[in-house]
Amino acid sequence: MENPDPDPYSCLLSISNAGLAAIIAASLLAVAAIVYLVYTKRKHGRLLIFNKPTTLKGSTSISDFCRRFGIAESYFEPMQGDATTISGLLTEMEGHLPEKSTRFEFDDFVFEITDADENEVKMVRVRRKTKE
Repeated sequence: MENPDPDPYSCLLSISNAGLAAIIAASLLAVAAIVYLVYTKRKHGRLLIFNKPTTLKGSTSISDFCRRFGIAESYFEPMQGDATTISGLLTEMEGHLPEKSTRFEFDDFVFEITDADENEVKMVRVRRKTKE
C-alpha cells in the first residue's frame, strides 16, 4: 500500500550536491559583499555606513559616541570643556541646557534634541552631513 502522507522534507533530498554547493557559494558571496561594504568603504578614515540618522541617549559618553562613529576621541576637544556625555557636549556648545528641537551642527555632524526636560537632554538624533 502506498503512503498517503508523503514526507514534506523529501524535496530537500532531491537537491543535488552541486545544487547545494551553489546555494552555499552564493550565500558566502553575499556575506563577503556585505563585509566589504561595511569594513572597506571609508572616506577620510570614517565609516560611511553611519550616514543614517541615529538616536542616542543624552547620557551616551563622548568616547562611546566616537567609537560608534569611527572618529578620534579628540574630535570634539575644541568645544568639549568638562563634558563627558553627548548631553554635556551639546550644553557646552549652546552655553546652557538646550531645549527640545534645538539643532546643532559641528563639522561633519548634525545633532537634534528629540527629548529634553528642564533638567537634562534625554535623547539626541545624530547624523552625518552629506558630502557632495
